[in-house]
Parts: sequence; structure tokens; C-alpha cells
Amino acid sequence: RHCGGALDVRATAMAALVRERLVARGWQVANDSQLAVLCVTPPPGRPPIREIVKKMLATGRAWAAVSKTEGREVVRICVTHGETSAADVEELVAGLEASS
Repeated sequence: RHCGGALDVRATAMAALVRERLVARGWQVANDSQLAVLCVTPPPGRPPIREIVKKMLATGRAWAAVSKTEGREVVRICVTHGETSAADVEELVAGLEASS
């Protein structure tokens, strides 16, 4: 079964919403992807990436991972599930903020 079309458009829109919300809070985007995958770094003065991700995962609020891009650690966010909603995005952003 092909997972494309409307699901791809929705996933890309949800990734754009994550980007918008995090950038508004001072996070920096570390990749320029046409896919629903976003790599970000927190504003200066926040805990290390691994600590932020570990703390957020422990809450069960949302999922993200530690990855590397251009030799530096980043928070990797995939917004590819077809049922991801704006409320899920807000929960992810709140979880990252609370963990950092």
C-alpha cells in the first residue's frame, strides 16, 4: 500500500508546525528537509541534547531521538504518523521545553 499523497502533505504540515513552534521559542533548525523529519537544537544555556531527550522520553509525553547532523548532536523529530494532530505537536513542544 502506498503511503503518499494526503498523508505526505499532512506530515509535512505537522513538521512545519513543529518548526514554527520551536523556532518561536528560540530553538534552531539544523536541517533543511522536504520530509517530515526535523533536527533541532535548543537555545543556548539549555542542558545537553541527550539529557533533554532522555528527560522528555521518561515523561511519556512525546517521542524524539538524539541524532547527529554535520557532526553535532541534535534532537531528531519525525512527524510521520498519519494521525498526528496539532495537539500532538503542542504536546511535543511543551515536552521539549519542560525537559530543557
